[in-house]
Amino acid sequence: MAFLKVSDSKTKLEVTVFSDQYRQFNNLLHEGRFYYLNGKVQARDGRLQLVLNNLKEAVSERFWIQAADHEHDSEIYHILEQYRGQIPVIIRYENEQKKCSFTELFCCKRC
Repeated sequence: MAFLKVSDSKTKLEVTVFSDQYRQFNNLLHEGRFYYLNGKVQARDGRLQLVLNNLKEAVSERFWIQAADHEHDSEIYHILEQYRGQIPVIIRYENEQKKCSFTELFCCKRC
């Protein structure tokens, strides 16, 4: 059994890994890496925790950029255009709860 403390860019969360899942995933767990976690969220001692059901290491499939709004689209576009790579880029606009890929942003800038 293990207890993990995980975070994304905004939230910290405690994760409980029971014995069966720990035996299944202990070789994959390494501090500082990124994972997709799946499980049941429940309240415990006034805080939310995740009871882990499944875990998958996140690979470099996407690069996420979170922006408040479209104010810096031009700068983001020029940086991404200058440093094109193989990893897809997704821009998430916080105020709109909307996502846009770099390809979509690129098409909008060309039109």
